[in-house]
Amino acid sequence: MAAPSEAPVTRQVSGHAAPAPVPSGPASWQPLAAAVAELPVLDASGRPVLFGELFRERRAIVVFVRHFLCYICKEYVEDLAKIPKSFLQEANVTLIVIGQSSYHHIEPFCKLTGYSHEIYVDPEREIYKRLGMKRGEEIASSDRLCFAILFSRPKSSSNVHYFSIDNELEYENFYADFGPLNLAMVYRYCCKINKKLKSITMMRKKIIHFTGPDQRKQANAAFLVGCYMVIYLGKTPEDAYRILMFGDATYIPFRDAAYGSCNFFITLLDCFYAVKKAMQYGFFNFNSFNLDEYEYYEKAENGDLNWIIPDRFLAFCGPHSRTRLESGYHQHSPEAYIPYFKNHNVTTVIRLNKRMYDAKRFTNAGFDHYDLFFADGSTPTDAIVKEFLDICENAEGAIAVHCKAGLGRTGTLIACYIMKHYRMTATETIAWVRICRPGSVIGPQQQFLMMKQASLWIEGDYFRQKLRGQENGKHRAAVSKLLLAVDDISINGVENQDKQEPELYSDDDEISGVTQGDRLRALKSRRQSKTNAIPLTVILQSSVQSCKTSEPNISGSAGITKRTTRSASRKSSFKRYQSNLILKYQLGPRFGYMIHSGEPLL
Repeated sequence: MAAPSEAPVTRQVSGHAAPAPVPSGPASWQPLAAAVAELPVLDASGRPVLFGELFRERRAIVVFVRHFLCYICKEYVEDLAKIPKSFLQEANVTLIVIGQSSYHHIEPFCKLTGYSHEIYVDPEREIYKRLGMKRGEEIASSDRLCFAILFSRPKSSSNVHYFSIDNELEYENFYADFGPLNLAMVYRYCCKINKKLKSITMMRKKIIHFTGPDQRKQANAAFLVGCYMVIYLGKTPEDAYRILMFGDATYIPFRDAAYGSCNFFITLLDCFYAVKKAMQYGFFNFNSFNLDEYEYYEKAENGDLNWIIPDRFLAFCGPHSRTRLESGYHQHSPEAYIPYFKNHNVTTVIRLNKRMYDAKRFTNAGFDHYDLFFADGSTPTDAIVKEFLDICENAEGAIAVHCKAGLGRTGTLIACYIMKHYRMTATETIAWVRICRPGSVIGPQQQFLMMKQASLWIEGDYFRQKLRGQENGKHRAAVSKLLLAVDDISINGVENQDKQEPELYSDDDEISGVTQGDRLRALKSRRQSKTNAIPLTVILQSSVQSCKTSEPNISGSAGITKRTTRSASRKSSFKRYQSNLILKYQLGPRFGYMIHSGEPLL
């Protein structure tokens, strides 16, 4: 007699009160205010058309989208584009899309999505405001979203929709590192979930995100689910982590990108805290996140750069004397970065590696440039940390920091600033920097940040106390500069002695051989390139302005083919296992156990 299957654990991701019933009948209908009907929208040529004229003499379906850079909106308009015009004509209905961008962007957006029906823009958002539309999203779900670990591939049914991202959103490793997935993948995942929850065809279905037996993919899948809970469902990091750890589930922690063994790990809880605090401090906002720009510029061939703190810290791969492909990895000259830096208010460049280009190429272009060299793979001295913080606290614009690969040394010093000024823990900071720029902070640099946490927190508290102590508001702008000149005292109160400035570019390993930064950069350059993607911002701006430079630069788009906006199709299906046990988590307010053998039960 066959043994009964073990009872899996079931839990809900989302738990919301049932939505209020929609009123029906004549009382529910409200006429469009005359003031709204008289507001103008613009067509692709910039010609104004009164909003009311769009449907006054004809039947019309008017669809308002958030903005043309919204990934969900692009996919939604792509779906609308598939509606045959003949179908609408037979129904005597006109389909109209209204966006919030400039009218110059209509034609490029239509080419990108294949949309051929009517489209207009409300650039000042006056109609949106008058109709009570607000920024942000309300997730219309009622205990529908679930997470599951499955050992055989399930089949969707009339009341259950299964999906997996294991082979769609994949981490590109350097060595033995395997996650967490980057910010673009978190954004893609959240968009996917929101679209499924709002889909009319899935309105009555349970939506189950399942992952397979691979422990690394389980950890990344759990990371995405947890991020969604924190970002969109308002869960605390502890609640999200506790939900995912329900039952016997365990997840392996994330490690660094160094070659060899590892004795320092980042947990899912560290990642959830990092995302929560990053939201609080304004490090990211998915309502305005530019997916195309992130995915374009993070590639080695397009500049290999990532914003760690928007408009403040940019981490990038070290420039070389000229732009070329050398020994398998892409090298970019300072001139290749200058247009992008100027367009994004970067005023300061900090170099942490040996001299590979003449700093005058940045300074002659109007940038401040500093050298703070320390050996590849090593940790900075207290003097370097202090000088780095001093420079950043006095910089007026954004700061671009690089070493060789822009990962280890770069991530370490930016992490010091975050820990001092935002009081994030070392593990939270490392997690956030890696979510923004995978592979950052390597080897002993992790333990170094742990040791620096307490002193940096104290320095930050002292810094903020001095800021609060300024009574006259007009002096606040100069406070940080004054503080740095108050005294030359270390955190323990011992006066710093004059130290001989370290000799620049004296690292024998960097001069005579291949360093860790060289290896990491080569690995990133040699990754299997996906279809080259042109960022949507470039597509939209190309019809408005053009930027001509004498040398190839990372802000250009020449020779780049258009990318489809759909995610890559899933690869091979899961290998079937003998066990048919399903461990399922429905993450929400209630706890429960359900017996399930074979067929889905929901």
